[in-house]
Amino acid sequence: MRKKNLFIFEFVSGGGFNQMQIPTSLFCEGYGMLKSIILDFKKLDFKISTLLDYRIFFLSSHLKADKIKETKVGDNFIKLFEDFF
Repeated sequence: MRKKNLFIFEFVSGGGFNQMQIPTSLFCEGYGMLKSIILDFKKLDFKISTLLDYRIFFLSSHLKADKIKETKVGDNFIKLFEDFF
């Protein structure tokens, strides 16, 4: 059976604050939710894609996503979101 593709986006860790400082409390909660939901869907045998802010991209190795695109300063994360499809 072929794996189903799923794009998972979490605003804070996915680049929603890429032009301003990420509030620490929001980052911790957002990244934790992203990591958890990716793991849950991987267990259901989905192929996962996501966006991750450039300042925390070093944490990408802790995510079980199949494809992770980095959002950088000045990137329009909504455009990147749309371009995933």
